[in-house]
Amino acid sequence: PTTLNEVELVDRKKSSAKSLLKVANVEWVSGAELQKAACCNLSESFETNPSVDVSFTDAITGAKQIQMLGLDGVYTQILFENMPLLRGLSASYGLNYLPGSWIESIQIAKGTGSVVNGFESLSGQINVELFKPQTADKLFWNTYVSSVGMIENNFIISAPLKSDWHTALLGHYSYLGKSVDQNGDNFADDPKTKRLTVLNRWEYSGFDNRHIMFGFRYLTEDKVSGQMGTDVQDTEEFELLSPYEVNMHTEQAEFHSKTGFIFNKPGTSLGLISSLRFHNQETSFGNSFYSGMQHSLYLNAIYQSNFGCESKPYKFGMSYYGDNYQEKLKLGDNSNKDYTRYDQTIGAFGEFQYKPGVRFSSIVGFRADYSKQWGMWYSPRVHLRYNPVENMVIRASGGKAHRQANVLAENISYFFSSRDLVMGNYSDLEAEKAWNYGFNFTYNYHLFGKEST
Repeated sequence: PTTLNEVELVDRKKSSAKSLLKVANVEWVSGAELQKAACCNLSESFETNPSVDVSFTDAITGAKQIQMLGLDGVYTQILFENMPLLRGLSASYGLNYLPGSWIESIQIAKGTGSVVNGFESLSGQINVELFKPQTADKLFWNTYVSSVGMIENNFIISAPLKSDWHTALLGHYSYLGKSVDQNGDNFADDPKTKRLTVLNRWEYSGFDNRHIMFGFRYLTEDKVSGQMGTDVQDTEEFELLSPYEVNMHTEQAEFHSKTGFIFNKPGTSLGLISSLRFHNQETSFGNSFYSGMQHSLYLNAIYQSNFGCESKPYKFGMSYYGDNYQEKLKLGDNSNKDYTRYDQTIGAFGEFQYKPGVRFSSIVGFRADYSKQWGMWYSPRVHLRYNPVENMVIRASGGKAHRQANVLAENISYFFSSRDLVMGNYSDLEAEKAWNYGFNFTYNYHLFGKEST
């Protein structure tokens, strides 16, 4: 018979957070955190994050690369919604290909990653979530113009269609029509750039127990950098030499899909993930030339259930990587090097999580991969978490990872030099294998009334 007054709870969602309940050491970064740094692309999305360091790989093209736990970004597994994003020939420049306004959130995991996502992740794992057809703005557009003439536009358009279909079109275009030389050394500080990226996503929500999403992405980019102006005079030889220029052309096309099936048993589902990618890059530097082409197919099937209760979930599945690399290097001394490699890796994995209570939980995983070129790889991994008190957590992790280096594509910045390039037959290199283990301590407290970590 008594009417109670309403109780209003007001809370502010933090732009980045580390959970004390998750087993792995994962930091969640939201779109609000990305807006603090006015991120133009993914490479600039970590400027306010202490877990990831960002540095320039070369001053000619302005390419950026991340570092985690002191290792270069190629040793960090970078995913797009649990699908490979930076892999193969796009490792050096791929961070610039994803516009910042497309990103919904980022999850950063230090240390060894989950066996579900593959045999890589030597130093960590970064998963990028983009805006989906049902969560994207109906109409979003921003533009940027700089004092040196850089023009950049980003847009998102989403709309529901008939028969429970939703679609979103994400676009990006940037253009800098002149080289910038603010220090007057006749070398471009910023290269001429023309980049176009388009992503079209589709999602179907007509089934209660099924989820379907797929998309198409295309990118084309041209860069011109190096020495500016017309022919220059060599003061020693008194000859006119051609200016040292760097020209880069990149094309990338990708199709990806995710299909999920939910079964009647609580916590039981089956997910199918696929990705098909084409990447082509042509670079001329001085009198030398590099070209690289990549065709890749990625498949991953994941089954998830539990042993009778939600405190004992498990996952198992199979994955396939198929990569065809064709690289050519022509140096100024007219020496030619051709590298063709076809990698096929098929693997099986299993992961078990045990949560006997709120204070302790663990994840134990193991995967076995067979590489056509390098034989069997075994990757055991374990994550442990213990909460001695409510606002404190101690984590430990350890595991093994593998990767095959793409020496030319990952070190292309060394080409932009007047030095002679001396290299052997890198196709004889073995795959890289590494153990990663350590522990993490996190404590939450209040300092001057503000929540701190």
